[in-house]
Amino acid sequence: MTEKQPRKHKDLIVEWANGAEIEWYDSTANKWEYIESPAFSEKTQYRIKKAYPVGRFAKFQNVWCTDAYFIAFVPKQEYNAKLSKFICWLTDEITLIADPHLP
Repeated sequence: MTEKQPRKHKDLIVEWANGAEIEWYDSTANKWEYIESPAFSEKTQYRIKKAYPVGRFAKFQNVWCTDAYFIAFVPKQEYNAKLSKFICWLTDEITLIADPHLP
């Protein structure tokens, strides 16, 4: 009697069924691509689509030198937080995307 082996991508299949977006690795293009209806082939690499941070860049006064300024990314969930030495927003809301060739 042979034991039934679990599907290679069973955890991803469950996540996809629960609404997660899936990407597959296109080795020809050397990058991850979104796929709406994955086949979950044994020979293909899949992953849950990465969530990228959403926020805005802001200008702040330097704490140690009042004549100097710095720019920092502020995540969306911190917009209403008390931002020490905040001066002004420099951008509208954006999504930071990492190098698509990174795993």
